[in-house]
Amino acid sequence: NLTESIQEWMFKAVKEKIKDTFDLAVIFQIAAMSSERLPFPNSLLPLSNGEYPLSYLLEGYKAKVPALGLMSLREGDSKYWGLAHDLLGRFLINALFFDRMLREDLGYIDAKDSEHLRFLILQKIAKKPELGEMGLRKIGEDFATVVFKIDQERGRAGFASYWKAVLETLDSMAPSLKRNSRVFLHHTAISRRRVAILDEVVYEVTDKDREEVLNQAIEDINFALYSIPYTPGSESNLNLYNSLARAYFDLAQVVGKDPTRMEMAQKLRRLGNEATHRAFEENPTNSYVLETYVKNLLINAKTFPEMAVELCVKTLGTVFAAISSNEDRYRLPALAGLANEALKMLFEQVGGKTTGKEPTTAVEILVETWIALTQNVEGVSRTDFSAIPIENRRMALEILNKPAGRGNIEVLRLSYQIVCATFPLDFTKQLQLLEELEKSEIRLSPQLKLEYALLLYQNKRAVEGEKVFSFLRNLWRENDYFVHIPSRLRWLWEESGENPKKVSVIMYQDSGYRAFAKVPEFGNRVIPFRPEEFGLRNARPGARFTCHVSFGHNGPFLRPTTSRPR
Repeated sequence: NLTESIQEWMFKAVKEKIKDTFDLAVIFQIAAMSSERLPFPNSLLPLSNGEYPLSYLLEGYKAKVPALGLMSLREGDSKYWGLAHDLLGRFLINALFFDRMLREDLGYIDAKDSEHLRFLILQKIAKKPELGEMGLRKIGEDFATVVFKIDQERGRAGFASYWKAVLETLDSMAPSLKRNSRVFLHHTAISRRRVAILDEVVYEVTDKDREEVLNQAIEDINFALYSIPYTPGSESNLNLYNSLARAYFDLAQVVGKDPTRMEMAQKLRRLGNEATHRAFEENPTNSYVLETYVKNLLINAKTFPEMAVELCVKTLGTVFAAISSNEDRYRLPALAGLANEALKMLFEQVGGKTTGKEPTTAVEILVETWIALTQNVEGVSRTDFSAIPIENRRMALEILNKPAGRGNIEVLRLSYQIVCATFPLDFTKQLQLLEELEKSEIRLSPQLKLEYALLLYQNKRAVEGEKVFSFLRNLWRENDYFVHIPSRLRWLWEESGENPKKVSVIMYQDSGYRAFAKVPEFGNRVIPFRPEEFGLRNARPGARFTCHVSFGHNGPFLRPTTSRPR
């Protein structure tokens, strides 16, 4: 009937056909889970208070109340219930809120509005002890990662008004979730961190509340890190260290408001520093880790003025290396903003012009370099090294080559980045700089390690390059790293750098879906290729042909000579 809404039509059908309040309570729980696009496990159904099992009655309601859109599905040995669309679940709960009598019968008379009612129904499901069982743990974790996650970007902002009840609910869920699930502990900790930044007036969050939730977040993350072993599919150490660092910094900010507790704030910042470095060591290519690491450097620069210059140049080197990657995975505007903040702080310390004196330390070299690089350049909002005027870059390289900077890691890293932007095909100089970094005490980042392997190939040292790629392939299997192939290194080039190099190869094997050929120039290493690209069918081992070589993150790949770089 077009005179009534879908919500009214649906709710009327449910009340007419389902009279038992016990059955209705279960229907509304299924509706609440469906509103979150989550299935309701059959194993969570309560024991029936009548003659027939509840699962049997629900099967009957599927046909008896088609307006409900009730569905069942199986996955292996498990059965689940749900409504045909998440909006149907919301319609049903909205209608229940306006039926005061039924709401009172079901025990939800305290609901303030329909969203609060939905929370109360989900809260009842979350407290079921069965969610701690191994087969239902994923559903239990969903309450921390999605349903009750207080996160404006990836959670449920609508439940932020009930943050105390949300956190109490998460804490009262099955104890085995807190004892065994890194995911559950990490995401409840994230919710606590989000509570700590909520508006004090709107959400009634006091500094005492902030301190309590952040202390609990730190405790939960530490327990997850050191008491629950990592297993494939669970939360990684990387994510936990990154969140731990942020929690320490947030707590230090709250504690630092009290002048009498500055010693405690300093201790928390030191702990945050340690966690940041642990995260950065785990994976320096992760965008969230990179931002945390850079923010930490700037916080320390403000906190310890005597180290401000050194920390600012370190910040700029890290940020520009990321910006120069020109990859969408990094939040470039955020990084650019941090770089501008570091430049401003640096120039406040040393002024914006070169002194003209001969640098005597590596830090002075780096300061002079950044002054030279940014001379007549307004900010770095859309800039990488290649966008800086070439005169600035040449001047910077002259400064970096001065004796005081020799052997310094930051000087070497910055020199490499500028050389790559200024002389993209000078593979000899690029390799020389990376080999100096490789020999230093630091561990090359996965990105630089990849570029090191590619440069070995470009410099006719394929056997050594393959050893590095072998190490990298194992690294890719063990962790998620965000790396890319720079355009200058995507193809094997002639020494002149004008054209891709032509390589003679010998057919080795064709398994039908992947073929391989020996490359004498690479020490007879076997390299994969696609026969269809070469127009080869049933090519016999020993056949010779000529090709180009392109590179991916796993190593070289043979391409026909008709393929050209963009």
